[in-house]
Amino acid sequence: MRIDRVQIYQCSVELGVSYATHTLAVATSLLVKLEAAGEAGWGEVLLPVPQTLWPWAQRVAPLMLGEDAEALDALLDRLPADRPVLTVEQCGTYCHPDVDSVAEAFSIALHDLVARHRGVSLCEMLGVVGRWVIPAMPTVSLASPDAMAQAAAQWCSDGYRYIKIKLSGEAGIDAARVHAARAAIGPDIDVQVDANNVYPSMDQCGDLIDALNDCGVSVIEDLFDMGNIDACLAAKRKLSGRYTDPKNS
Repeated sequence: MRIDRVQIYQCSVELGVSYATHTLAVATSLLVKLEAAGEAGWGEVLLPVPQTLWPWAQRVAPLMLGEDAEALDALLDRLPADRPVLTVEQCGTYCHPDVDSVAEAFSIALHDLVARHRGVSLCEMLGVVGRWVIPAMPTVSLASPDAMAQAAAQWCSDGYRYIKIKLSGEAGIDAARVHAARAAIGPDIDVQVDANNVYPSMDQCGDLIDALNDCGVSVIEDLFDMGNIDACLAAKRKLSGRYTDPKNS
C-alpha cells in the first residue's frame, strides 16, 4: 500500500490555560494526513517550538511519498539522523528531548491509515480492546482555591464525572485547592491532579500528600522535576492514589 499523498498542517488554538509554570495562551499543533489506496490516516502532536519543528516536518513529509505504509514505524528509522533536538526547557510539559515529536505525528498517521485499510479500529490493530467508551475529563486551570472549586462544580453540573485539577508547586495552596474542589463536587467524582513536574522533592510537598490521600485523589500526575526517580518512588509509597510520571518511568 504505497503512500500517494502527504499533507501537513500547522494549526493554532487559543487556550488560556494556566499551568504550574506559565499560562499557555496559544497551542500550536502539527497535523499529518497520509493517503493511500483510497484511505486517509491522520496524526497530531503539539509543536512547542514551531519555528524549529515545522521546518523538520516539511523536510520529513516528502520522504513518505511512495513508501509502503504497511512498514509502519520502520519507515521512521530511515529518516535523516540530524533532527532538531529541543532542550528540556523548550519542551516544557509538551514533549521530551529524546522523542522526535514530528515522527510521532507521522507514526500516528501511518497506524491510522493501515488500520483503516485493514478495516479494524486502531486499538484492535495495536492490541486488546479494553473499552469502547472513554469518559471526558475537563481540566480546572490554576486560580484561587475557591475559584477552582467553583469551576470544578460547574463542570460536574454539566455532567462530567472526572475532573483534573492543576497544581502550582505551593504545597499549602495546592492542598487547599484539592480540599476545596472535593468539598464542592462531593465524594463520587473521580479527581486527578497534575503539577507539571513543578515540585523539586518530596520535602517540598508539605501538606499536599495528606490532602491527596484525604480527598481520595485517584491519579497524581507529574509532581516532580524530570528525572527525580527517588521522589517518584517515595510518592508511590506514600500516596493512596496511583502516581504516574511518564517522563521518569
